[in-house]
Amino acid sequence: MIEHLPTNTEVEVELADGTKLTGLRTNGNNFVSDTPIEDSVFEGNLSTVKITTPEGVEEYQDLKLVQNRQFGDVYMFVLAEKTPTEKEKEELLQLITDLAELTLGVASDG
Repeated sequence: MIEHLPTNTEVEVELADGTKLTGLRTNGNNFVSDTPIEDSVFEGNLSTVKITTPEGVEEYQDLKLVQNRQFGDVYMFVLAEKTPTEKEKEELLQLITDLAELTLGVASDG
C-alpha cells in the first residue's frame, strides 16, 4: 500500500515507461505540482511506479489514478493500488476481449 507520506516532502515519481515527474511535493496522499500533468501521462503507465523520497525509493505495482485536478494555483493527483477485485475484473475483461477478437477472426476467415 502507498504509505502516507509526510506533508510537504519533495518527491519524484517515475512511471512504468521511465517518465519522471519531478518537483512534486506531498500533501497527505496527494502529489502536488506547480504545472499541470495530463491524465494521458498516466494511462497504461502505472503497472510499475517508483516514488523517490528523501528516505529512499519505494516501488509499487498495479496503481491507478484516483484523481487529477487543479486546486487554486497548484495541481494535485492521487495514486492508489488496485484492489484484488479490480485486478480480477481487468483480467476478465481482457479475456473477453481476446475471445471476441478470436471469434471475429475465425468468422471472417470462414
